[in-house]
Amino acid sequence: MDFYSLVGTSPDLPSSRPGMNAPVIDLKSVGVQTFFDPGGSSCDGVDSFVYAIAISTWERHTSAAVPGQLGVDVDTNHDGTPDYFVYGAPASGASLADVTMYTWVYDYESGLSSAWWYADNSTNDSNTVLWFCGDQVGTSAANLGDPWTLDVYATDWYFSGNDTDSIKGIEVAPGGERWGTDEGYLDLAGGDPGQITVVDWSHFYSYEANVSESGLLILTNGNRGSTSGAAPKGNENIQVLIDPLT
Repeated sequence: MDFYSLVGTSPDLPSSRPGMNAPVIDLKSVGVQTFFDPGGSSCDGVDSFVYAIAISTWERHTSAAVPGQLGVDVDTNHDGTPDYFVYGAPASGASLADVTMYTWVYDYESGLSSAWWYADNSTNDSNTVLWFCGDQVGTSAANLGDPWTLDVYATDWYFSGNDTDSIKGIEVAPGGERWGTDEGYLDLAGGDPGQITVVDWSHFYSYEANVSESGLLILTNGNRGSTSGAAPKGNENIQVLIDPLT
């Protein structure tokens, strides 16, 4: 199991009828997590961070390449206008000649795109994690705690090109995850109930906490290199809402 700060939720929408070629890519949860990268060993040679946006949907997707695309408008200077679009897409684009999935970062100002990380997803899955470096969105470790706004979109790019769901106005700050665990992940044997201890990290750092955070998003089939842990249908992700007053 992998743990993310839960920053967005969306209700279950009605599905389209089979054969209509009009799928509803239906968002369920959004979570975020920051991984510090001193020296930029995982990024571009400067003190940086890797940011992960975990997006879950109500239905499983056979492939993350088609027909849906998950993307996030990122406003890094908090001026109300998105600066970057972070999205999952195949290496070969719309041709689908190579459906290896990457996290692409599109710079609205320059018109250029970069892909430094794979997107984390599996077949017959409802979870996708988009990984990118702070460098790719014009920030560094010096910007930890700066407020961002995220608008998350689910798009039927293959048939209609329409956005079918969205979660807008998510207020976060890289490094500002409040709720988490000591380990960051937990692997359990089949049938083992396990135990999770939730920590309020806001007591241990000076960064601004995620304004939109409401608890934990748990992905129960986290990537472990060459495999992802199996999870029963409907249980690939779990929302844990936390009362900050308790």
